[in-house]
Amino acid sequence: VDLAFVGRWFTLGVFVAALTATFLSPELIRALLGPGSLWSVQAAVMLGVPLYACGGGAIPVVETMIRLGMTPGAALAFFIAGSATKFHTVGPLAAVFSRRVLACYLVVMIAAALAWGYLYPFADSLVPRIRP
Repeated sequence: VDLAFVGRWFTLGVFVAALTATFLSPELIRALLGPGSLWSVQAAVMLGVPLYACGGGAIPVVETMIRLGMTPGAALAFFIAGSATKFHTVGPLAAVFSRRVLACYLVVMIAAALAWGYLYPFADSLVPRIRP
C-alpha cells in the first residue's frame, strides 16, 4: 500500500518535472528562482504550498528546477514550505488543534521556510569551523 501511494506521487512528480523541463525556459526559471532574483525564496515558498504532494514526488520537480537555474536556498524553502503545508500534514493538525493554533503553526512554518531559504547559501560563513 505504501509503495503504491509513493509510486503514484513519484510518477506524478516525474511527469511534472518533464513538463517543466519541456515548457519552461531556463531563462524564466533563472529570472524567477535564480541567484539574481530578489524574490526567488518567496516564489519557491509560494510554489511549494500548492505543488508539494510528497517528498518523493517533489524531488524530480526540484531537481529539474535546479538544473534550470533555481538556487539551493529556494529549493530548500520549497521543501520546507511544501512539507509543512501539505494536506496530509495540515489535515490532522486541523482536526486536533484550534484554528488559531493552526494559523500560528502555518505562520511559523512559512517564516522558517523563508528564513532557511535565505540563510542556507550563507550557512558555511555563519558556522565557525573547528580546525584539527
